[in-house]
Amino acid sequence: MKKIIYSVLGLALLFTSCEDQLIQEPNTNKVANGFYTNETELEEAINAAYASLQFSGNYDLGMPAIGEIPGEDAYDETPANDGGRYGEIDQYSVIPQNSIIGDIWKHSYQGIQRANIVLNRIEEIPYQNESVKNSRHGEMLFIRALLYFNLVRVYGDVPLVIDEVNNPQDFFGQARTSKNEVYEQIILDLNTAIDLLPVRNEANKMRVVKTAGQALLGKVELTLGNYSEAKTQLLSVVNSGIHELVPVSDVFDVENELNREIIFAVQFASGINGNSEGTNAYKMFNPTGRIEGNMTGTKGHGVLKPDFYALYSDTDARK
Repeated sequence: MKKIIYSVLGLALLFTSCEDQLIQEPNTNKVANGFYTNETELEEAINAAYASLQFSGNYDLGMPAIGEIPGEDAYDETPANDGGRYGEIDQYSVIPQNSIIGDIWKHSYQGIQRANIVLNRIEEIPYQNESVKNSRHGEMLFIRALLYFNLVRVYGDVPLVIDEVNNPQDFFGQARTSKNEVYEQIILDLNTAIDLLPVRNEANKMRVVKTAGQALLGKVELTLGNYSEAKTQLLSVVNSGIHELVPVSDVFDVENELNREIIFAVQFASGINGNSEGTNAYKMFNPTGRIEGNMTGTKGHGVLKPDFYALYSDTDARK
């Protein structure tokens, strides 16, 4: 009997002593609750929020597709390709299983969560430069507002989440929020961001700056039919003296990126990180089978309609 008792006690001591070793945080992933403790670590979170704009459901493929293909100027030249998901958007026959619609929703909320993580923590984390901290705060408000502006225009009423999600179960079954309330939050975020964001200069032109906030707020007000408020914001951009029109041929020249006509751009780079930073948009939205330079495998999902293309003369640089 003593041997049995000793064995049971030994097993109990074994499991008790091993508990701390068995329950460990993953070594290969960064865990939010133990990671964002200083400026360097929070800057990684800020970069991650910017990176969400590159997701396929955002500005890689989803937003260009949903913004252009259903309109009057472009059409899907090969609607059956890629599972018909682009063709459904063109023909207004979208089914719930359409991955583009799902990705826009999913990737927008992933970006919102990343922005919320920063906004939830930034006040408690010291920065060497307070103006940089203010700028980062404004940048995250801008990104959250931009993503909600996309969501509310695509889906109408959507769940409004402005706090960091620590436990997803807390949000299961959350109802949609009235689009009017979502717009109120968008406008609040942008007004706050504009006060925090810096004026554009050569050092920060790749980030969100004050005129980007004003331009987006102007577009939001224009969408809502608030024309006087829209005019105020957009004239602030024009009168800033920071931006100007450049020749059409130079606007998207790879040698002239982030020029003075560009107010804010989602940036991609090719040839790094296994080309994971690149975008497939050029392949998706060019005519099928186009071969120009190294452009092959194009899909023809967002081709200009011939009557629209014909509106431009051959001498028009925009053509």
